[in-house]
Amino acid sequence: MGVKIRIPNVLQDKANGVTLAVVKGKTVHDCFEALIKQFPGLEGQLMDTQGVLLPKWMLYVNHRSVGYRETSKSD
Repeated sequence: MGVKIRIPNVLQDKANGVTLAVVKGKTVHDCFEALIKQFPGLEGQLMDTQGVLLPKWMLYVNHRSVGYRETSKSD
């Protein structure tokens, strides 16, 4: 079963107009890597060079805000 990621309106042009993507990954970081692999235009738009979600984005897991610091490669 995949993980659903809602793509914000401002990034949909970089994701071929897709509003909801389904990816597989064991961690939040894995899921974002899979999303970027599926939509290369998102590279540099979501995470910094260290693999941490950029602070301009909020992250929700199971409808719970987890902020941006919980997306390191070890999460």
